[in-house]
Amino acid sequence: MNITTISYNFIFLFFISVFISCSVIDVKQDYDVKYDFSKLKNYSWQVMDEKSPVVRNALVEDRVRTAVDNQLSAQGFKKDGIDKVDFFVNYHYIVREVSDKDVMNAGFGIGSTLGSDSTFGSLGFGIPLGDRASHMVESLVIDVIDANSGKLIWRGFANEKLLNSTPEKTNANFIKTVQAILQKFPPSKKKK
Repeated sequence: MNITTISYNFIFLFFISVFISCSVIDVKQDYDVKYDFSKLKNYSWQVMDEKSPVVRNALVEDRVRTAVDNQLSAQGFKKDGIDKVDFFVNYHYIVREVSDKDVMNAGFGIGSTLGSDSTFGSLGFGIPLGDRASHMVESLVIDVIDANSGKLIWRGFANEKLLNSTPEKTNANFIKTVQAILQKFPPSKKKK
């Protein structure tokens, strides 16, 4: 191999590693550390209160439920009737507008040396350019609720771009995000 080939391979591997590191979904979880997750086998979807102010999007609901059902099944959990379950599953899909902190500024300054003792004088000012920018943040939250007590025992969530230009890409984004979230469920025992 010559030096040019090695250089091209290095550059290629560098860009692949950057691309892969940027595509990882950052998942957070919270759970009841005293709960025995090993007893969980069967689940059902939590029935939503009809008086709930949450407006459900039928397209998103179908995508999330299908992805969750497929992932939990792949992990060995069985979807069952409401009477025979160990836990309920619920989700929240939240879209919110977030203001960006950085605003572009332009600055201007004048300086000169005054007198023979080399003292310095200056004048400066800055002007913010453009409007305060903002962007949409999409969050997917998956909750696991104990069927006997009704207590939340596990929550996994990720902020990720889910809605896309086509339904196929949107569906793929939901599947990928649900899989990433549920890979953390059930939580592993920490070694002391």
